[in-house]
Amino acid sequence: MREPTCWRLFSYLAIDYKAAQAELDRMAAEGWALERIHSGVLARFRRTDRTDLRYFLDWTDAAKPEEHDYLQLCTEAGWELVETVGYLNIYASRPGTDPLPIQTDPALEYLRYRKKVLRRMLLADLPLLIPLLLILLLAIVSWMRTPSVPALLPLVFAQSNLVSAILLTFPLPLVLLLLRLLWSGRHFCSWKKAAGAGEALPVPEAAAARRRGRLSLASAVYSTLLLPFLTADILLNDTNIYAFAGMLLGGVCLMVRHPDDKRILRRSLLCCGLALFFLLCGWAHGPLRDAFPGRIPPAPVLEGGELDVFHGDQPTRSDTFLGSRAQWSESFLIRTRGSTSDYTSVCFTVHTWVSPFLAGRDRTAERAQGVPAEGYEAVWRVSSFSDRWHAYLCRRGNTWLTLEFTDNLASDPLPAALAWLEGWTDETTSIRRADHGRRLGLFPL
Repeated sequence: MREPTCWRLFSYLAIDYKAAQAELDRMAAEGWALERIHSGVLARFRRTDRTDLRYFLDWTDAAKPEEHDYLQLCTEAGWELVETVGYLNIYASRPGTDPLPIQTDPALEYLRYRKKVLRRMLLADLPLLIPLLLILLLAIVSWMRTPSVPALLPLVFAQSNLVSAILLTFPLPLVLLLLRLLWSGRHFCSWKKAAGAGEALPVPEAAAARRRGRLSLASAVYSTLLLPFLTADILLNDTNIYAFAGMLLGGVCLMVRHPDDKRILRRSLLCCGLALFFLLCGWAHGPLRDAFPGRIPPAPVLEGGELDVFHGDQPTRSDTFLGSRAQWSESFLIRTRGSTSDYTSVCFTVHTWVSPFLAGRDRTAERAQGVPAEGYEAVWRVSSFSDRWHAYLCRRGNTWLTLEFTDNLASDPLPAALAWLEGWTDETTSIRRADHGRRLGLFPL
């Protein structure tokens, strides 16, 4: 018994429409009729007894529905629209007819491609190409060891999962996009030459067309794989979600404006679904963030003897698959001769990384400019923004701690800060260091 359906990978660039048409005709000759193309890449065929089935592919503006008069012309010529994929309309011959292709003039075909496809593709690709080229430029500058650029990378890696993933893999989408643009540009030039000479547009080789289509498919898969990183940022880090509200509103407006266009409805529903999902993730950010412990433990509260704790600033924290960052400060009431002054006296910044490799490349500029602190291991005294402030840079394992405090602090917070740091970065000495911190009376560990 013959199988009633079969599936095929169907990913072609718009410029390779003749190769796509040839594959559909080959499937029709084997007794298979196109039923639907799912997600623009996976074609489902059903068995058919028709022997006169043929296909015709034509370009369409992906952002606009096809004109009614043009569809009527195709119907009268014996063609029926069965599917729209990207910039391609797929027509099947009506039973009992032997239709001819609608477009036979090479010059007209070339002009329709330039009008309906090329401009839209450039408008869609350029917003992606420009940031990728900027990332490449930053990478080149970093490779040339400009101090200001590499110093920002650890901060970025600890702030956003999405940006970290893009920075680590940006050569892949850049190469894919450039190859697609180069191949399309080369074919476009050959088409322009053929149209100017009144010759038929060149037919691409089937194998080459499939490779170019799979190249485009790889770009789509890459974009899809970035969605979990964006989801993690929304759930765990501070991410602006208002853009998704605009995305949802835009999708609803498109559905209201084009209620009869199935292509626009499918895209709008996908857009609205993604936007609604990310908005729900943003709503769950608070409770999930509170329940997620992260790599860095809760910030300690200082106890300074004659200094009364006024308040502790709410820590800012971010967690990525590469590392975590936390920053907070403590404020005090300092009483001097009956007067009261409010000081922000101690500031903490913590970076912790998943590997020694990343930790070894963090804080390189500060380390190079710092002076080793006497009596401590892996502690450097670094410059501060004011003469009234003292600043230290400390490393334990894969973790860096920057400690800044004012010169009017009665007790030196550095030993207690190191005890807190070592208490969770080194399990073998955590109890001993915690006891040491308690004896100092600065951190209630």
